[in-house]
Amino acid sequence: MRPYGTLTGGPDDGHRLQLTVDDGPHVLVEVLRALDAAGLATSRLAVREPSLNDVFLSLTGRPADDTTPAAEPAAGPDTDPTRSAA
Repeated sequence: MRPYGTLTGGPDDGHRLQLTVDDGPHVLVEVLRALDAAGLATSRLAVREPSLNDVFLSLTGRPADDTTPAAEPAAGPDTDPTRSAA
């Protein structure tokens, strides 16, 4: 089976697998055919659009509800509050 995207899950997840792809609806038929060819049956299947939290996490690397403050930018000549513009 060719790579479709990011696969998560495994034996500890109760045989649940989650496949994250850029173009889910178009990849769906190909994935189902590959599973069928491998003799693997599905009991449930869902396609969903990413939530705002999913998008935020992919852009920032942290969940939207993370209360850890973002890193402060390093002080430099343009950001040093003790220097005045000349």
